[in-house]
Amino acid sequence: MEYETNKNTIPKNLNADQTKVKSNVINLNAESKNLLIRSSKTNDPAERLKLLSLAAKTGLTAATQLNFLINKQPTANLVTVNNKVSNNTTNAVATTTKTNNNTTNAVATNTKTNNNTTNAVATNTKTNNTTVNNTENNTENNTATNNTAGTKVIARIEGLEVLNKNAYSEAKPIPVDAKMPDGLIFRVQIGAFKTKIPNNSFRGLTPVNAETAGNGYTRDTAGNFVKIENASAVKNDLQKNGYPDAFVVVFFNGKRITLAEALAILEREGKTMGTTIASAGIKDNVNPNFATKTETEIPVVVTKELEKTKNLLYTVQIGVYSRLISKERLKSLSPIYSEQLPNGLYRYTAGIYNNVDRLINDKRRVIDLGIKDAFVTAYIDGKRMPYNDAKAKKEADSSIVFEAENPIIFPDINSTNPATNTPVSSITPTFAPFTNNVKEKPAATPENGVKENEDGVTFKVQIGAYSKPVPDDVAARFNGVKTWPIENKVINALYIYNIGSFTEAKFAKQLKEEAVALGITDAFIVVYKDGQKLFGAAASEYLNR
Repeated sequence: MEYETNKNTIPKNLNADQTKVKSNVINLNAESKNLLIRSSKTNDPAERLKLLSLAAKTGLTAATQLNFLINKQPTANLVTVNNKVSNNTTNAVATTTKTNNNTTNAVATNTKTNNNTTNAVATNTKTNNTTVNNTENNTENNTATNNTAGTKVIARIEGLEVLNKNAYSEAKPIPVDAKMPDGLIFRVQIGAFKTKIPNNSFRGLTPVNAETAGNGYTRDTAGNFVKIENASAVKNDLQKNGYPDAFVVVFFNGKRITLAEALAILEREGKTMGTTIASAGIKDNVNPNFATKTETEIPVVVTKELEKTKNLLYTVQIGVYSRLISKERLKSLSPIYSEQLPNGLYRYTAGIYNNVDRLINDKRRVIDLGIKDAFVTAYIDGKRMPYNDAKAKKEADSSIVFEAENPIIFPDINSTNPATNTPVSSITPTFAPFTNNVKEKPAATPENGVKENEDGVTFKVQIGAYSKPVPDDVAARFNGVKTWPIENKVINALYIYNIGSFTEAKFAKQLKEEAVALGITDAFIVVYKDGQKLFGAAASEYLNR
């Protein structure tokens, strides 16, 4: 989303190095889309997870490098004359990525993409001059006469028209849950409304459709586009003309789907994406006939801008929005933190953490509230980076300290109090924990560092934390652990699964590497003292010795 929003703002006058960065960014974005499409086709959960992770990291690199171009930052440390991304770019790019004619190393896993694949993706994004010219002709301010007397079409793009007067009225109401065309259809969602709005709210826009969301809201969308480029152009225009929250949604045979699924369908049908259109030429007669900010919308209170924070923090990203958002839209969560991006968008996150178990548990609770795209991220000295990268930095540098913890306060639906931090430490899951049926641990010797009991300080390897039964694909990897019984502990309403019990961190590190080799890639070393898990600075004190 950041890439698609920013790519049209690249300065026209670029020097040679900046031009190479632009080419690299285009290739990275194409590769990210390719990985996303491949992830939607595989039935192997582990492979899908790997592909999604690669897609995310490659896309993040593309977006980060794109910001260098937009802000015209020096590229001396970003690219070299042979168009490879330098290894000395850790301050500029969260993920070091090399691009050459043969291989794209998107992440440290050395996943390689051959030239044929890269070229195939690049073909999907090539410029189609015919499409551009046709679109430009369609978006001129036509004065063709509509079938209704006195009604004129003042702007048109394939999939949408703008009339010189209201397109809907009490006699001709906005259709609700009307049957959609078959196939892949893109629309621009104008807004979601809890009360029925007047039929003349959207002035000359047509077609407009209303869709009941099942939660008391009605979603209103504009257009029926077969090309995502047209939908995106209309979205851009509507955002500038009174509809700041407009965004593109996708349907297939009448069912709403994700962008990843849409890209897979396009590739399966052999269709390519045309050139991006910045504007559909919609300027007049589209300002809404209603207030875009209703009296029930209470602005969210932002506790702090994350770019102004110091030290290390983990947080839960809620979303990226085109304007300051309402408290209701963010499910009344608090504390809320924001970051204004170079393109003017706002990124919102909730809570500050150094307790990893609580972080994971609260992220799942956020998803359960309906914010399905919530995920864990991290900041160091006001700069965002992937959670795993931040965790690795902390493990490698003992001088990094955590920001003071300020976890999410969740709304209490059973109380008149708008929000409360529901205690979860004492809640025990209602299902049986996972077991790998290994009964004996290795015998303790001075060479292996195994501890007989949990008295004092003990180092373990945490392999998972779940509020629900362990998924089948994860269970298969857990069953690969043959030398240690998998223990469980209940912390913050989660089953925490550990292996190992060692006197020193170096012995636990060997076991962690064995777990990673089994596919348990999120395994990490934890510290217990007299049977109680330590967090944050208390744990770091022992890990860094």
